[in-house]
Amino acid sequence: MKTSPIYFALMVGLIQGLGERAWSQATPINTDVAIQPAEGQLIYRSQLRYRSSDLDDPDADVTTWMQSNVVVYGWTSRFSTVLGVPLIRRDFEADGLMGRATDELETGIGDITLLLRYQLWKKLGHQESQTWTVLGGVQIPTYDSPFSSRSWDPIIG
Repeated sequence: MKTSPIYFALMVGLIQGLGERAWSQATPINTDVAIQPAEGQLIYRSQLRYRSSDLDDPDADVTTWMQSNVVVYGWTSRFSTVLGVPLIRRDFEADGLMGRATDELETGIGDITLLLRYQLWKKLGHQESQTWTVLGGVQIPTYDSPFSSRSWDPIIG
C-alpha cells in the first residue's frame, strides 16, 4: 500500500498544529542551540523538508520527506534540555527490466539528538543579543534501518 504525499503532509500539519503556541516565540529552525525558554516553559518546533532526485538515471526517482521535531524545555532561565526526533519517509521508483516497475517505500525514525545546554553569559540589547553557551549531548541510534547511523555519537560545543 502506497501512502500519498498529501496524506503524509496532512499528518505533519496536524502534528505541527499541536505546537502552534510556541511558534511565535521560536527563532529560525536552523539552530536548536540559540533558543532558551523561560524556566518551566516548553517550546516545540517542527520543520518539513522535501527532496527529490533522479539518481542520474532518467528511469529512477527518489523522493524524501523529513520532519524534524524539536522540543526544548527550560529547567532554569539558563539551563535547558533539547530533544530532536526526525521522522523520515523515502520513496524509490524505477523502471525495471522487461517493463516491470520497482516501487519501494521506507519510513522510520532517524537518530535522536539529546542535548543539555547551559548559558554562561548573556547580554541583551535592543537589536541584538550575545550569549556564551556550553552544551553537551549525544546522538542516540534508533537502529531503524536505513535511517540510523547505528552508533552513539557524542556532541560537545
